[in-house]
Amino acid sequence: MANDSEAKVQDFKEKDSLEDSFVQNHALSQEGGVSSSQTSETESRVHNLQASHPLLSGKYTILDRLGHGAQGTVLKAQDESGKLVAIKVFDLSDPYKTTDWKAVELLRREVDTLKNLDIEGIPKFIEYIEGTPCSYLVESYIDAKSIQDQLDDGVRLKEGQIWIILQKALEILKQLHGQLQPIIHRDLKPGNILVDMDADHFRVWIVDFGTVTAARQKTQASTVAGTFGYAAPEQFYGHADPSSDIYGLGMTLIHALTGVAPSRMELDGLTLKYEKYFPVNASGEIKRILSGMVKANPKERFQSVSDVMKSMPVLEISKINEEKAHDTRDSQSSDLKTTDEKNVKKTTGIERFLKILFVVFCIFMSLFALARGGLFGIYISVAMVITGVILVGGESFKKL
Repeated sequence: MANDSEAKVQDFKEKDSLEDSFVQNHALSQEGGVSSSQTSETESRVHNLQASHPLLSGKYTILDRLGHGAQGTVLKAQDESGKLVAIKVFDLSDPYKTTDWKAVELLRREVDTLKNLDIEGIPKFIEYIEGTPCSYLVESYIDAKSIQDQLDDGVRLKEGQIWIILQKALEILKQLHGQLQPIIHRDLKPGNILVDMDADHFRVWIVDFGTVTAARQKTQASTVAGTFGYAAPEQFYGHADPSSDIYGLGMTLIHALTGVAPSRMELDGLTLKYEKYFPVNASGEIKRILSGMVKANPKERFQSVSDVMKSMPVLEISKINEEKAHDTRDSQSSDLKTTDEKNVKKTTGIERFLKILFVVFCIFMSLFALARGGLFGIYISVAMVITGVILVGGESFKKL
């Protein structure tokens, strides 16, 4: 049995290595300035892309290629009204794909799924264009980066951001799993979750529905689907239920929080040893929730989105939303604090000089009064000494 499990894991790894998921599609955008030669090269490439897809001509103007992988290409385009769209291209002329009937089935499955869904946080289906040699799935363009993009940029998400992504992704999954025939995504991973972390409107999307399936009875087999490291262990055996998506989301967020991909974590059978990678400042609550989401044994895992939500602490979303802004303000405040401290030190130095000067004056006056003699001179001398002591030692007396 152990050998059978290891063989399935190895097969899953090999399958995943062939699938450079192109769904980072919506997230990739060109940034920064470009030279005239780069502009010319881009224009030539776009022209060639447009010429390669005559079925799109007259209806969609191709602007760029967003991604390419084993399943096809994703294009950024503009419709006749100027609205941006994302177009998934499935090339039927590819010998590998034309002999892989399952790949064709996955495309049609995604089309059928998106066509019947109207859920916030999921790309909107626009149309499906079937042709030869290519077929096209046109959907709404999402101007956001995937969690994988963030990780590739060297960004490790903070716990507050993880909480928001978790909550919003669960809200999307709740609607998917709550359909009359529950929809299981089966391939939740950093590349399939897009985030817009603007402090004013923190938004999350789940994309790539090529591997979706309806919830099935545990005794019924299904096609193995998912990405190694993020797919729940039961998916190795062709089974998936709502808790499988919970596992995928949990492992995705563990990767985002720790910065360590599951493929780099120690594997004990079908269990990933992720605990040691948690940041030292990670709260017990986030560890508890994420750990409960990624139990290898489905029976020990959170069984539903509702179970996870009930176990989560009450989030002060408004405060977490401003975390990024706070980071900037904290940096500015630190600079201001340093300046204030310098000013305080400068002021304190002047005050000390004046106090010492006054004490010297008091001593001089007391000596002068004593030299004059008489009771009045003694009173003046004592008064000046007491004044000097209070002025210099007052702060010490307060501390005591």
